[in-house]
Amino acid sequence: MSSQGLNSLATIIKRLEAATSRLEDLAVVQSGGALSFPEATAARPASTIISQRPTSPPPQAKAGSIASEAAPDAVPASIVAYDERIINGKLSVFLEQTKGLGQAKLEEQAKLVASLFQKTRSVLLCATACMKPSDTDFATLMGPIHATFNAVTKIKDESRSNREWSLHFQTISDGAGCVGWVQAPSSPAEAVKEQKEAAEFYANRVISTYKEKDKKHVDWARSYIALIEELRKYVLEYHKMGLIWNPKGGKATDFSLESAGGAPGKSSAPPPPPPPPPPPPVIETTPPPASSGGAALTGTAAVFAQLNQGMDITKGLRKVEKSEMTHKNPSLRVSGTVPARSPSPSPTSKQPPKPKKPVSLQAKKPPKKELQGGKWIVEHYENDKEIVLDDVSISQVVALYGCKNCVVQVKGKINGVTMTNCQKTSIVIDSTISVISITNCQSFQLQILGTAPTIQIETTDFGQVFLSGTCLGAEIITAKCSAINISIPTGSEGDFSEKPVPEMLRTVIQDGKLVSSIVEHSG
Repeated sequence: MSSQGLNSLATIIKRLEAATSRLEDLAVVQSGGALSFPEATAARPASTIISQRPTSPPPQAKAGSIASEAAPDAVPASIVAYDERIINGKLSVFLEQTKGLGQAKLEEQAKLVASLFQKTRSVLLCATACMKPSDTDFATLMGPIHATFNAVTKIKDESRSNREWSLHFQTISDGAGCVGWVQAPSSPAEAVKEQKEAAEFYANRVISTYKEKDKKHVDWARSYIALIEELRKYVLEYHKMGLIWNPKGGKATDFSLESAGGAPGKSSAPPPPPPPPPPPPVIETTPPPASSGGAALTGTAAVFAQLNQGMDITKGLRKVEKSEMTHKNPSLRVSGTVPARSPSPSPTSKQPPKPKKPVSLQAKKPPKKELQGGKWIVEHYENDKEIVLDDVSISQVVALYGCKNCVVQVKGKINGVTMTNCQKTSIVIDSTISVISITNCQSFQLQILGTAPTIQIETTDFGQVFLSGTCLGAEIITAKCSAINISIPTGSEGDFSEKPVPEMLRTVIQDGKLVSSIVEHSG
């Protein structure tokens, strides 16, 4: 016989052995087999014990039957795969890489992650032997996992000040939530993928920081991402539509996580590779438990319980009655408030901001012109063409605000001038020793009879600036402005030449720097 024929025969034998092992497991479960619970097996750990019910002896199999006898200590194929690929595979590699870094706190956090995967294995083992529990019972079953996850997060929060290792702690913390896939109502592999992407954000920063310094950190980050990726592949293969429970099993409340969650043995010979899993059963959604029964859930358990409700989460909303609708009750619009039928369920929730009234509907404020300390306040004047400030000094400033269609004249030398939120307002100034600032004004006019070192115009449209012959050295700064013109005196007869302030700039890159110039139009 040729070597090719021998290889084909060996392959067929391996496949037959795998199929035999799978059929034996199915025969045990379907014939009433269940995991032994602590009270029934006090003298022996119940991590991998499968026994027949004592009331119904196993059926006698025919000679030559594939499932003639089921091994009493057989472990479901999904658990075997979890042990090989996760516990004894990628998780073991990650723990070794963490130990090699020599950081005690990081090693403690990694051990908590290992505990998360061990406790997840216990939940998987419970699912193979028990019927699907209620949401409350399942939240209780997940209590140890939630507590361990909170411990992982606590270490991350306590180590924020450790800049050298903060990225490592953050990487582990962001990826530890991947074990929450057992509570995903559908597509749990996507939930694992999201946690992997969250961990990759910080893992990539670890890799980029240490790729030229220490390869151990790079291998550590990649081993953790490989662990989460292997979990995603496992979930996609064995629990594609969600965690599969045993419809003929016992109660999950009678199952002990601690007795069933021991670490898988490493001394036994590895079993043959498992065949593809059977098609998943139809997942039945159970309504959320009533709030009056049982203890109220808190923390992470309450969050998962709310997420598991699916579309039922909107059942708690009440329907608005016609008597409370403003578009059907004009009287409610007059009062501005809708009477509440019952106290608000969430008094701490934020209320939407109250919209501001349009400027045209706001009450007009009385005009004011007064000296406050060293500042002249001129505000809220309308249609007044004769506002004069003649008792000013060099240490004072003038502030115009909210004036409309006015003319203000400042006689004497002052320190500075500001004009804000004014419309169609003109101001005539003798001289200033500092800046003249114009902000958010429309259609203003500014005339300087003496000198001013700086004129600053911001967020303004349509403005005219008249300069005197002694003010031609002024510096004019504009930002977010349009239609600003500067009038320069020409000759001795009071004529002015109007020059527009450029609005369009052209920017190019030269020697790694941005160089801007004015765009000029010709023709």
